Amino acid sequence: MPRLVVAALLSLSLSSGTALAATPQIVDQAGDANGLNGQWYDPAMLGKIAQEVRDIFLGGDPFGEGRPTPGSYAPADLRSVTLETEYTRTAVGADGWRHRPTALRIRFRTEDPAAAPHGATPLRLELHATLGPPFPDGCSSAFHIDVEADGTLSFARWFRWEDCRWNTGASWGSFQHPAWTATRGADATEVIVRIPFASLTEEEHALLGPGAALRELQATTQLWPPFTFDVTHRASGFVVGEDVPPDVPCTRDCGR
Repeated sequence: MPRLVVAALLSLSLSSGTALAATPQIVDQAGDANGLNGQWYDPAMLGKIAQEVRDIFLGGDPFGEGRPTPGSYAPADLRSVTLETEYTRTAVGADGWRHRPTALRIRFRTEDPAAAPHGATPLRLELHATLGPPFPDGCSSAFHIDVEADGTLSFARWFRWEDCRWNTGASWGSFQHPAWTATRGADATEVIVRIPFASLTEEEHALLGPGAALRELQATTQLWPPFTFDVTHRASGFVVGEDVPPDVPCTRDCGR
């Protein structure tokens, strides 16, 4: 799968796209990005995991024998994840407003600017969610973006679903589009992904477009093969477009 360097900047002006000041759906504690404080890992990868922990945190003592609580790798320490709907705001007459959803934004915030350890595989920021209708119960999806050691954002832009059936009969799928972009936030500790609704097919709209329900949200940071630095708690979820303000009816000079 090609790995694309993302260089596009978000346009957040009132005319081209704005969003509410969203409250994060996921908030996570600081100082737990070490794979040892109750995080998940694949037992089959224990040898690699132990080596990664030795190299990054504990200097040859992977399980903290005789040492205090393991350190934390701040560039992989998730602090919050926010989903929000970008929308346009158009004047109608003298006193009305029309709001139209234009894009889904996913904002990952880490303790320090996200980056992989030097010499390691890319750091993966991943968001998991179960899907609401029209997908059956148990459908799951995940989105991920990869970050190199130098902080470059390069990602397989995809959502997938498992244990699902779409009208094609497919039980698994992935999506990519060059219009899906990512950039750093103002203080570099935030990675902002933007998915324009105009880029989505009918199938993708059901997954990511206005009205799509993303439930049981959970985020992870990990190296690949699997070594998970940080896992957040599960959050209730987000319905795409529910945060767009209602239209304001026009009462004066509506014909202009």
